[in-house]
Amino acid sequence: MYENKNFRYFGSSESGEQLLKNMKMTTNKIEAEINSDKENCIFLSIPYSKYWNAKIDNKNTDIRLSQTAFMEITVPKGTHLIKLTYKNNSFILGVIVSVFCFIIFVTISVYNNFLSICKKKCKYETVTKNIF
Repeated sequence: MYENKNFRYFGSSESGEQLLKNMKMTTNKIEAEINSDKENCIFLSIPYSKYWNAKIDNKNTDIRLSQTAFMEITVPKGTHLIKLTYKNNSFILGVIVSVFCFIIFVTISVYNNFLSICKKKCKYETVTKNIF
């Protein structure tokens, strides 16, 4: 059986020490506290994505690629609050495009319905004028 000697827990330091405390996770958001007597690189076992944003004490910080697929942030020594948020703007763009297309569809449908009514009315008026 293979033993992974490089395994690291979520929120652990380079030495494998678990540093994150009082972790709260909700959809697209993670908050945790850290208290360390030295600067640490914190490993986050979340797949790396450009849509993640990290803040330490409400100040933006860089997220780096770690172990080929995961995220890592550097936290200075002391007590800090770490916030990670995931925001993919592609969803908002998709909603806008969908609403725009729906408006075009409704407009074309109403216009075609209006033309259909006008054609029927015009045929009726032409027929009645020719009879009388």
